[in-house]
Amino acid sequence: MNQSSTGHKVTVLPSPDASQHAGIKPVSKTEVKTDVAAVPQSAHEATHAGRAAVLAALEYARVVDAAEDVQALPEHFKSIDYQQDELSYGYRSTARGRIRLDLRDITRDWQLQTPNDLDDLLGVIAAELVNKMNNQKRYNIQQAERNRLQALADTAASDYKVIADGFIQQYLLRKRFSEPEVQELLQMVADNKLGFVRGIVGSGIDVQAVHASIGTDWKAAANEWANTTTQAGSCSFSTGATDNVDGTSFILQVRPAGKWILSAWADGSWYPLQASSAAVPDALADRAVIDSTREAQTKPRPITGDIFMDELQYEKLYEY
Repeated sequence: MNQSSTGHKVTVLPSPDASQHAGIKPVSKTEVKTDVAAVPQSAHEATHAGRAAVLAALEYARVVDAAEDVQALPEHFKSIDYQQDELSYGYRSTARGRIRLDLRDITRDWQLQTPNDLDDLLGVIAAELVNKMNNQKRYNIQQAERNRLQALADTAASDYKVIADGFIQQYLLRKRFSEPEVQELLQMVADNKLGFVRGIVGSGIDVQAVHASIGTDWKAAANEWANTTTQAGSCSFSTGATDNVDGTSFILQVRPAGKWILSAWADGSWYPLQASSAAVPDALADRAVIDSTREAQTKPRPITGDIFMDELQYEKLYEY
């Protein structure tokens, strides 16, 4: 039992849950009961207690509305509280305190006289919160999809780098050996005689990279990637400074609908060298901008090495 300031005793009203509120009728001043929402002991209980607190608040509004004098009014309603060992305690307690202050400021001049007034205002607040929940859920779903697509793009780039690195190592192999010798070495690599091949070619050739790329073609792999992807991606690779090759870096940029552009790093920018048929117009446009700038600076065409041919210089003869 609670003792009011006027000496009247009031009976405690237990915090109800949803099932306890079905068919509740207004009470007279002799039936007025008051209490606070029960403090939850766990996150699971807090979830249900939060709903019970809302229902209890609405019941308190009915008690207030039914009161005919000051003595019949219940004590102030205490909102739900959370234990400090709950994971959400810090966030919820901070948010709850801020909301209380904001609501007191916003509602300073409001006049709430009936439960209908409370229902109307709670409806407005609930609509905003539900929309916020909807927006957050939409963002979470879209972010999960973006993460999924990015993971696929990262995997595709990683798989392609194996092929590109192997192609470069085969190029370096051909710089040191004749074509018949290269074919013989490649056959030994295919037969998993990697240690024997390493003894022949030395440390300047990554035999494992050659082995991983046996039977692949970098351009066919680029086409397959671009024709199957729904997410833009890129893969960079380099010759490294070996066999008198000056460490040229390359990048394959892939877009959906069969578009890819191969560029070499030269003089501080990526210079397009080759492209899929669908991406040739884009590659030529990018290259025209770079060429125009270089011409204004009286610079010749950049040196991009001989690993990947500059096929776009011939594409200029055609109109797209």
